[in-house]
Amino acid sequence: ESQLHRSPRKYAESPRRIASPSRIGAGGSPRRIASPSKVSALSPRRNYAPSPTKSYAQSPRRNYAQSPRRNYAPSPSKGSPLRHSSPPRVHSRSPSKLEQDLGYSAYTGTLRKSSILSSAEKNRSRSPRPQGGIIKKALKYDGPNPETEAVIHTMKQFIVMDKDLEVAKQDLALRPDFNLLDFFRTFDVAGIGSVSTIELEEGMRKYGVYPNREELYLLIRRFDSDNDGKLRFSDFTEAFTPKQGEYSSLLNSREPVNQNGNLDIVQLFKTETRTQIAKTIRILLENEGSAESLRQRLVKKFNVNTHGAFNYFDIDADGIIKPEEIKITLEKHDTFLTDRELHLLFTRIDTNKDNRIAYSEFVAELTPKSDKVF
Repeated sequence: ESQLHRSPRKYAESPRRIASPSRIGAGGSPRRIASPSKVSALSPRRNYAPSPTKSYAQSPRRNYAQSPRRNYAPSPSKGSPLRHSSPPRVHSRSPSKLEQDLGYSAYTGTLRKSSILSSAEKNRSRSPRPQGGIIKKALKYDGPNPETEAVIHTMKQFIVMDKDLEVAKQDLALRPDFNLLDFFRTFDVAGIGSVSTIELEEGMRKYGVYPNREELYLLIRRFDSDNDGKLRFSDFTEAFTPKQGEYSSLLNSREPVNQNGNLDIVQLFKTETRTQIAKTIRILLENEGSAESLRQRLVKKFNVNTHGAFNYFDIDADGIIKPEEIKITLEKHDTFLTDRELHLLFTRIDTNKDNRIAYSEFVAELTPKSDKVF
């Protein structure tokens, strides 16, 4: 026994694992037994009886009926089951003049609904709405505003589109094998002197251009001089002749080759010429779609009054717009046009070629022509 306590590491059983004689059972087993306070009738090791110190019925912290921290009884003053709110705050200062004009309440800090509407809106809400649905604003074009800037922006975009088209027309006029009459006959296969929408579509497909019906409709609306839904040779001349004098003179001086009408486009035009024709047609279609998008933007987004816009360009108020008036008006918006750019814009709007823009021509150019959104 003395050796056991001197060198405990040399033996298998450590003195820490030896049970004390007081815990030895009847059989001499060295296993631990439960204390007499924890012995029950079922098991000497586990006591399943509830502890008298851990009774949930008598616990002061978990008694929801008597807990002072969580009172779920309704409040007699506010009626809120969760919290007691403080009385409403009263501002110590009086509302400013701006707040009084806006209808600011010093006690609630909110705007009265009746004061949000201006007098003009109140009068508008009382007045009956006219039939037609849309009320156009009577704009005053007396300075920079979104409506005037939208009209000026539309004019400038017209110039950019027409300049690109003019370059394509000039390149086409420089092709020595291209002439307008033979080109028109590739569309007018029946030889009746006019081209319908179907014939126009079939003719464009010969050059590798496949337009949709809306693009064809806008193209015919642009160049159809007598409004019969067909394009004649004079309309083709207007659509594909350059505006610059030397190029138009060069193109109009060429004689047709296909007198009998038995030659196809491969025999009439070279590959480079057919490519340039297709390019010019595509630019024509794209420009008309872009112009329609600009017109719809003026009406739907800005609701521009065309009468006010016409008066803004009509400086001398004589009922017509002259080229110098367009130039002066655009210069007010820092847009300075050359003579060629001014000629392109003016000839686009002046459809009857009398060197002046009437109100009907101005409205026709700024009014959308299709129901489809572009």
